[in-house]
Amino acid sequence: MSGVFGKKELKKTHVEHKNVFKNIKEVILRPEWAMSDISIDQPMVSGLFLALIPFLFLGVTLGFAGNGILGGGVLSAIVSSIIIGFGGLFLLACLSFSLLLFGRIYDGSGTFKEMFTPILFTSIPFYAALFICLEYFLRGSISMGVAVLILLLSTVWTLRLMYFAVKTSHRFTGFQSVLTLFSPVLFIALGTMVVFFASIIVSLALL
Repeated sequence: MSGVFGKKELKKTHVEHKNVFKNIKEVILRPEWAMSDISIDQPMVSGLFLALIPFLFLGVTLGFAGNGILGGGVLSAIVSSIIIGFGGLFLLACLSFSLLLFGRIYDGSGTFKEMFTPILFTSIPFYAALFICLEYFLRGSISMGVAVLILLLSTVWTLRLMYFAVKTSHRFTGFQSVLTLFSPVLFIALGTMVVFFASIIVSLALL
């Protein structure tokens, strides 16, 4: 019996790994259809794995290089990887929640899980940007121009994936997706302006 259960677990694990690579391939080749399938199937474990790896790698690398909280060394790498890794996931969760709220304003019908799972897969473009930029900062073997260009292209690619994630999760049209995607940025900019002018008025009143 144990052999049978062992084979079943091994087969299940093989299928899960196969699905991870399939999702990555589909996100790269057919992002709109892939985000729709991901939003429906909700492969949360695969998404968390894909999003967590680059953050952990960044934390370990910076920690060993002496840019961590505790300087350099193994302990610094561990602490930095934990902070950056789970901090990155927290930021993605906050982003998903904000896109969920603004999407509801425009009559979106998505749930948090339908939004959060595709957003996790939007971290795929930053794998290339992460390794190349770390190569530049740690070894300096590539030029600043190349690093900036790759980071810019990765950002554009990520925004495109986020657009499809919002569109499929909320069942939106293209225009509604654009409004939802840029609403958090506009809200932050508006809030910054309000705080700026309020501080000026308070400063003048105290003079």
